[in-house]
Amino acid sequence: VQSAFIPTLDHMKLTWIGHASCFLHMSNKFTILTDPVFSKKPSPIPFFEDMDFLGVPRLIPPSLKAGDFAPGSVDVCVISHDHYDHLDVRSIQALHSNNVVKIWAVPLGLKTWFHDLIDIEDQRVIEMKWWQRAIIQKDSDGTVSIQEKIQNILDHADMTTISGNSLEVTCA
Repeated sequence: VQSAFIPTLDHMKLTWIGHASCFLHMSNKFTILTDPVFSKKPSPIPFFEDMDFLGVPRLIPPSLKAGDFAPGSVDVCVISHDHYDHLDVRSIQALHSNNVVKIWAVPLGLKTWFHDLIDIEDQRVIEMKWWQRAIIQKDSDGTVSIQEKIQNILDHADMTTISGNSLEVTCA
């Protein structure tokens, strides 16, 4: 578990957590978490997780747990879409209550969900349309901020780039 959190200089390091959940170190500059789902039985209705007769339990537990992440250890959490196996209420709540994620990059229409249901501040959530790009800056003190959103059509292979202290994320 601990090796997942140790960055490698000038290399990317990917830890597969399970399904679509991954934790990525981009050199020693940025950390990215994708579609965090740590629940033992993800469900569109959170209390189903505790019921034996509803839902489909995980066959294999996640390689990391929400509690393994230190406060501020994730610069950007990218949510691909709003299906319950990619957007798990309990996992998002756990990450938020421990102040793990600095910026949330979410599809169009989910910013209100993050604000109203989870109580995440609007300035920490960037909402993106298909093929829209965002430049996210990380200062030397570790502060992460959204610099700009750019409307642009790109090749699907051109989804994430890093240069200096900026990360460019494309919603695709």
